[in-house]
Amino acid sequence: MIFFGIIGDEVGRRLAILCTGSLVVLGSIASACCMRAEAFPLAYQLFLCRLVLGFGIGGEYPLSAAMASERSSAATRGRVTAGIFSMQGLGAVVAAVLPLILLACGSPLQATWRVLLAVAVLPSAFALYLRFSLKESDSFKNAKSKRHGNTIDRASKFAKTIWKLILPLLGTSLSWMFMDITFYGTGEFKHVVANELFPGGEGVQKVMNDSWFAFVVSLVGLPGYICACIFIDKLGRWRLQVLGFVMMILFYLVMGICSQFSTNAYLNLVIFAITFFWTNFGPNTTTFIIPSEIFPIDVKSTCHGFSASMGKVGAIIGAYCFPTLQATMGLAGVMYVCAGVAALGLASTLIFLKRKLLDGAADASLDGYSTEDSDVELKPSA
Repeated sequence: MIFFGIIGDEVGRRLAILCTGSLVVLGSIASACCMRAEAFPLAYQLFLCRLVLGFGIGGEYPLSAAMASERSSAATRGRVTAGIFSMQGLGAVVAAVLPLILLACGSPLQATWRVLLAVAVLPSAFALYLRFSLKESDSFKNAKSKRHGNTIDRASKFAKTIWKLILPLLGTSLSWMFMDITFYGTGEFKHVVANELFPGGEGVQKVMNDSWFAFVVSLVGLPGYICACIFIDKLGRWRLQVLGFVMMILFYLVMGICSQFSTNAYLNLVIFAITFFWTNFGPNTTTFIIPSEIFPIDVKSTCHGFSASMGKVGAIIGAYCFPTLQATMGLAGVMYVCAGVAALGLASTLIFLKRKLLDGAADASLDGYSTEDSDVELKPSA
């Protein structure tokens, strides 16, 4: 994320996003082609292939956000960027449906996982093909034309700029990190939650149960992305992020209470799914959009990449810690922890991200403002 963010600022968005798209296609193909071998175990093969895939996907975050914001008008920028991000919600639904279809058709587990990895090649390859027709935005070209001095001078200017942007950068990074602790923490161990709410089943049946659970959660969460697209400009980025965190806190607390005192598995499933709705309606979308709007063009993808990378630090924390917490504290305890983490996300938004700044960025025109214009004081630029 940081690497391709820097490449996007220094070399160009188009070349960088072609590289990330190529890595995604290559990683997807290689993952589906992994074979069992004693000399090089399947797990190691998959690790390397998914590493390539993950490196490409990570670079997609800052580049797609920067290109979407720079190529859109102030009137449509929020909806366009939110619409691009919402595709992950659709992907989550499809990812849950495909194993259900394959297993219902009698596909063995050994073939099912390989088909699921191979299917990802199709949309990735199509997207890569379309990207060859992309051109750099006028705002990025204008900002790049204003650069002067040698590499050392630009690096010094870059470092000074980042330091001046440290408070909003902390706001975008910390809010993204706290959001991803809960989002990926609960998302990556859906099967644990599913097993606690709907115990029983082995082999194919267990995979079916987990897939049904993931499908319901993803389906309820999908309207959150749609609502974000509709209301992002009406409510504003700041209010939507604050609202999302507040509702996440509320429903995590409700989920904790219900899982502790209620034996109704279906009620708990609905409440658990609603937490994803508010995450997607709020900070899951806004943490992606805000860095693409408030930072100057020539450091935009770098700052976005850093913010996104902090989000993935949160994802690692959540995915690693939550199963252990669940084993020691139970599902209710995990939900209470999620409420506390969401409260930290709310606090980081209120402390470091000022509503006036975010609203101004949303209304800013694409004027090619960059750090070369003057001694930069943070002002809207998209």
